[in-house]
Amino acid sequence: MSLLSFLKTHLVKGSPERLDLKYKTGHWDYLREIPELAHYSIIAGYFQFLKKGGSVLDIGCGEGLLQERIGRDNYSGYSGFDLAAEGITRAKAKEDDKTSFAVADMNTYTTSKTFDVIIFNEVIYYSNVLNTLIRYSAFLKPDGIFILSNFSNQNEKIGWEEIYRHFHCHDETTLFNKIGSGWVVKVLQNKK
Repeated sequence: MSLLSFLKTHLVKGSPERLDLKYKTGHWDYLREIPELAHYSIIAGYFQFLKKGGSVLDIGCGEGLLQERIGRDNYSGYSGFDLAAEGITRAKAKEDDKTSFAVADMNTYTTSKTFDVIIFNEVIYYSNVLNTLIRYSAFLKPDGIFILSNFSNQNEKIGWEEIYRHFHCHDETTLFNKIGSGWVVKVLQNKK
C-alpha cells in the first residue's frame, strides 16, 4: 500500500488533515469543471438576486471558488473560512480590502461582524443543523438570509420540519448534473 493510499484510508473523514491531503493530491480540482457549474451558479444567483452588494460569510469556502463565481464587484465584503489550511493558502491570493479568508471550524467560529448572507456550501451536515443555524443567526443582519447547499443524499438526512419551525424557506432548488451528482439549495431566513 502506498503512503497516499494509507493516509486516505486512515485519516478521519472531514478532518483537516484529510481535507489538506485532498487539495495536495488534486482531488478538489473537479470543482472547477463544468459538472459543478450549475451548482455554484445557483448559489451565486440567489446571492445576486436577493442581496447583491451585500456582505457574505462563506462557510466551507475551500480555495474561494464561490467567491470567484459571485464576483468581487457584486459584494461589499466577503469573509470565507474552511478547515483545510491548504485551501485557504490558495484562497489568500485573492484577498484584498474587502475579501478575507481564514482557517476555522464552523462548530467553534465566532465573530463580532454581521452579514447579509451566510452560505453553508456542502458543510452544514457536519454539525447539528438546527443548533448551527440558530447560533449563526446572531451573525446575520436583521433581514439577512442563509443559503444552504447540500448534496441530495445528505439533504434527506436533515430534519427540515424542525428547522422550518424556526426559519422561513424563501425558495428551494434541486438540481442534478449529467453525471448524476445532485444538490438541494435552500434560501432560509429567521422567522420574525
